[in-house]
Amino acid sequence: MKGSNPPVLVVHPDGAEAARRAAEVARLVEAGRSVLMIDAFQTGSAVAPRDRSVKNFLTFNKTDDANRVQDILTALAWLNTKLADAKAADDERRSSAPRLIGLGKAAVWCLFAAAISRQPVDLQADLGGFTGTDQDYIDSFFVPGIQRAGGLRAARQLAGAR
Repeated sequence: MKGSNPPVLVVHPDGAEAARRAAEVARLVEAGRSVLMIDAFQTGSAVAPRDRSVKNFLTFNKTDDANRVQDILTALAWLNTKLADAKAADDERRSSAPRLIGLGKAAVWCLFAAAISRQPVDLQADLGGFTGTDQDYIDSFFVPGIQRAGGLRAARQLAGAR
């Protein structure tokens, strides 16, 4: 949805249509902001059969959550090209970093995407009960090795430094 900058990327665990119905999106649209909503990997209209029964599936494939983070990063990169285009055209509506809003379970995906994003991101993500325990990762953000890479503490530090 076109509007004023900086743009906002809204990620909902059930996809773009669910995000469109969220109160946060209604407020953004009412305020005239540019809003992008995506169907991250295996959410919304992007849900498709994925045969995980093959032996050692994760040896050669990324987890759904890792792919979701990549989709968020791709959407952020696209938004940043739009901001760069506006800056190049000397658009007076240009602004700094896009806002990234993660709703529900998608808040964790967005935190990790913001942590590794090459571009600055204004993150808004309520992690709810996600505290970064091993069980939290098993239940809500299955990315093998993420604890060894620093886990929640590192992601918060990296996302906050941007």
